[in-house]
Amino acid sequence: MQKIGIMSLGGTITMGQSGVDGALPDLSAEDICAALPQLDEIAEVHCCTIRKVGSPSLKLSDLFDVIDRVNEWRAAGINSFVLLQGTDTLEETAFGLDLMLGQSGVSLVVTAAMRDPKQLGADGFANLLASARVALHPRTAEMGVVVVINDEIHAARLVEKRHSFSLRAFQSPNLGPVGWIVESKARYVAAPSRLDIDYQGGRAKVSIPLVRCVFDMDDILVAAVAATDVPAVVIEGVGGGNVSANISGAVEAMAQEKYVIICSRTGGGEVLASSYGETGSAGPLVRAGCINGTTLDGLKARMLLLVLLADGADEVRLREIFHRVGQLYLQ
Repeated sequence: MQKIGIMSLGGTITMGQSGVDGALPDLSAEDICAALPQLDEIAEVHCCTIRKVGSPSLKLSDLFDVIDRVNEWRAAGINSFVLLQGTDTLEETAFGLDLMLGQSGVSLVVTAAMRDPKQLGADGFANLLASARVALHPRTAEMGVVVVINDEIHAARLVEKRHSFSLRAFQSPNLGPVGWIVESKARYVAAPSRLDIDYQGGRAKVSIPLVRCVFDMDDILVAAVAATDVPAVVIEGVGGGNVSANISGAVEAMAQEKYVIICSRTGGGEVLASSYGETGSAGPLVRAGCINGTTLDGLKARMLLLVLLADGADEVRLREIFHRVGQLYLQ
C-alpha cells in the first residue's frame, strides 16, 4: 500500500469547539485523519501537526518547517503529501512551497475548508479525501504543488481566492482548473509550464511591502515606502499595471534604489508593457527600471520575491526569473 504524509498548519479545516467569539483551530492532523477512516483504505497514513493557527498568522518560517517535514518523511520512503491550512493565504503559501520544492519529484497537495466541521455542509473531509487521491496520483509529482478544493485541482502558480465564503472561492482566472476529482478518481486535463527557480535552501528573513494603486492616489505612501530599508516593493497598478502620473516619478526613483515589481491589481491577464506611452503606464515604468510582473498578481510576485531574496538571489538572477514568468504561457 502507498504511503501518504498529512501535515496541518491550522485553519478552518481544523476548527473544533467554538470560542467565545467564534470557531478556533484546535484540531490536530491526527484528530482529523482519525475522523476520516476512508483515508486508511487508500494509503498508509502518517500525520504531523506543525501549527494550529489561522492562515493570516502564518510566516515564511512555517513553510520552511513544512519543507523540513517533507524531507524527513521522504527519507522514510514517503513521497506523497497533503498540507492542511486556512484558506486566507493559501494561494500564497502554495506558490511559495512550489517554488521551494522545484523539480524534487514530490507530490504535494495543499487543501483547506471554507466551512468549519461544526457547520452544515462542512467541506473539509471531502477536500482532504480528494487531496489524498490527487497526492497519490502518479502525475502529481510532475505538476508541482497543486491546490485541491471543491473537487477541483488548481496549479499553485495560477490559483487565487476570489470570494470570502463561497465553496467555489478558489479559481484560476488565466487558465481554470488543471483537473478535477470524478467518481473517486483524480483526472488531469492540463499541465501548465513550471517555474523552476533552482532554490538552494536559503532562509534569510526579508520584508517586502505590497502597494495597491487606487483612484486619485498621491505619492505619500510611495514616499513612505521608499524611505524604508526594505530591499523590494511590489506595486499593484490599475488595469494593465498602470499608476497615476502623480506617483510615477516617485515609483521610478524608487526603482533606482530597490527592486520594484509592477503587477496588475485585476487578478487576471497580465501587465501591458507595450500598449501605452502615457506617464505612469506600465511601459515607461519598466523602461525606467521597474520589473515587469507579467502574469503574476501582487500576492504571487511578493511571494516569489520573498523566496528569491531569502535564497540570496542577486539582481541578474532575480530579473532573469521574473522574465521567465512571462515566457511560461504559449506564445
